[in-house]
Amino acid sequence: MKIKKLFTVALLMMGAGSAMAQFNMDPDDYFRLQASFVANQLTNADHDPKGVALGGIYGISVSDNLPIYVEAGLQLEWAHSVRDGIDEGTGTTGDYKFTYMNVAVPLNLVYKYPINPKVAISGHGGLNFKVNLLAKEKFEDVYDVNFLDKDDVGGRDNRNIFQLGGQVGAGVHLGQLYLGWQYQGDFMPIAKFGDNKVKFHTNYVTVGLTL
Repeated sequence: MKIKKLFTVALLMMGAGSAMAQFNMDPDDYFRLQASFVANQLTNADHDPKGVALGGIYGISVSDNLPIYVEAGLQLEWAHSVRDGIDEGTGTTGDYKFTYMNVAVPLNLVYKYPINPKVAISGHGGLNFKVNLLAKEKFEDVYDVNFLDKDDVGGRDNRNIFQLGGQVGAGVHLGQLYLGWQYQGDFMPIAKFGDNKVKFHTNYVTVGLTL
């Protein structure tokens, strides 16, 4: 079922990307397909899952005189981590595994400074809207905890399937090639365990192709 969901979302993203790329865009507008290496850190949870993100970004010029753009996009992210540990209750040793997947809609304000007709640098900041599809911790056959299951976290109010965060980043544009970095942090926790709020802090290293 999880694999089926993953492929369904990926196909929807590809279809949306193809449709957007065929728009009769303004010459200054752009559409970019991109892939990212993802490095997550969680607050109040001993996990640092790493993975990949695939998506597309559509940029719209909002000024005739300044290189300012509004970007909106769609991104699918998957990350996983494994660490050694021991269960204090049973004394069992083994691997703690954490798997995470989401679909995100970034919304950015971008300033793109052209150095010459082929090279530019840019900076951006904005909001990130996430729909969490999977966030599960498993320790051998002793237990597994689903951060999105109200029964596992102690109630519906202790988990957020929908999250809001913020992000900042910078990039280099070399013709159609884009190389970028971004930091994203959650405003809302994905889950609460008592007084402990679990939030993601994520770094992205991105390679993109502007169509």
